[in-house]
Amino acid sequence: MATILVLDAEADSRMLLKRLLEREGHEVITSGDRRDALEMAVNRRLDLAIVNVDAGRRNTSPVGQLLKEANSGLRILVITDFLHDECKEILAESEVLLRPVELDTIEARVRDLLALDDHAQ
Repeated sequence: MATILVLDAEADSRMLLKRLLEREGHEVITSGDRRDALEMAVNRRLDLAIVNVDAGRRNTSPVGQLLKEANSGLRILVITDFLHDECKEILAESEVLLRPVELDTIEARVRDLLALDDHAQ
């Protein structure tokens, strides 16, 4: 299966996503820190990064772009309350989920994004 990085400041959210994705057979690594996540993206082969962004922090665009630059071909899934214009420039519609979002929607979007990689190979 895939190797997925979950970047989320909230430990409970990281663990929930980790359990959900591991049930699907994926290897999941987690981080609560942007720098740590970027280091992981440089040093490991990742198939997907899920970035859970706090509405008060306008950092989705730089984090998403940096992760993509650090790991060629990496798919990004951003979960956020508000999508600002800078994000729209670098993220496809399939790479964004606006809260509130159901767990089955996250699972389906992960499957869809990973399937894009399968078709590209």
